[in-house]
Amino acid sequence: MAWIKRNLFFVISMAVGLALTVYCFFLFYQDFGKNSDVAAKEQEIASDYETLVKSPPYPSEENIQHAKDDQALVKQLVDELRSSFTPFPAQSNLGVKGFSEYVENTIFDLKTKATNAGVGLPDEFAFGFTDQRGKLNYPLECIPLWMQQIAEIKTICDILYRSKVNSLVALRRVPISTSNDVIMTSLDLLDSHIVTTNFGTVTPYKIEMKCFSKELGAFLNGLAQSSNFFVVKNIVIRPFGPKTLDQPNQDAGDEGLTEPVPPEPPAALGRTGRMTPEQQKAAQELYNRKLQNYQREVDNLAALRAARAGVSGTVTVEREQLLYVTLSLDVDQIK
Repeated sequence: MAWIKRNLFFVISMAVGLALTVYCFFLFYQDFGKNSDVAAKEQEIASDYETLVKSPPYPSEENIQHAKDDQALVKQLVDELRSSFTPFPAQSNLGVKGFSEYVENTIFDLKTKATNAGVGLPDEFAFGFTDQRGKLNYPLECIPLWMQQIAEIKTICDILYRSKVNSLVALRRVPISTSNDVIMTSLDLLDSHIVTTNFGTVTPYKIEMKCFSKELGAFLNGLAQSSNFFVVKNIVIRPFGPKTLDQPNQDAGDEGLTEPVPPEPPAALGRTGRMTPEQQKAAQELYNRKLQNYQREVDNLAALRAARAGVSGTVTVEREQLLYVTLSLDVDQIK
């Protein structure tokens, strides 16, 4: 102890030096571990780079230029697509009062066009906008989207009317807002949503109609020739009639033996006195079409009965039948 007291400064210096040596060794081993991690990371990066270099295509200047050329080609195709299909015009915000009047005027106009074209509609049909009729207030943020849907529905109906389908049963659209677009009738509701892509928006619709194959073909041809971008996603076709809709499991061989019902002329329905001359003309044209279809069904029925009775000779049976068509389509709005 006496020696330590005489050499206290020396002993303290040795203790401090030993502590610093231990700390330096600690730092050394810590940095050595970090260097090992960095080396492992460097090895991983080098391995990824080697894999990238060896995988086709090699990222050479030539291949990079090919990728740029492909990107330019895709842009050219998109530009051609935009030039081939005219987007629907942008709809202005009419305000609450203006939109309410616009909805009523549009529904009236579409119903008038349907009557003039001889296309039947259900009672109180609102073309997907039952819930928007007669309201005093609307959310302003929903009005432009509703206006866009109305523009698309008007185009679809114009094609339907030109195709002369027998009747439009339902036209379903997607709701814009679950809180402000509570659709009241099953003829309006479509459980789907609008999809936004890099090229624009995709709005689905579902149409149910009654027509013959000729009118269905005319409608599909009208969609194909339209300047707007329509994509038919699905078509379900089944014969229309009590034996095929009410009793779908019944033998289809009896369908042709159902007695057709003759149409009633407009005068027998008591409507002509309440029609304008244009409406009377349209009603008469619709009656003539129904009469032709009725005569066709009568001839088909007679041919079927003759064939089943074993009449000698060749019997030609044309089984053109009214169809119930459910068609799903998308309307693409290209940016």
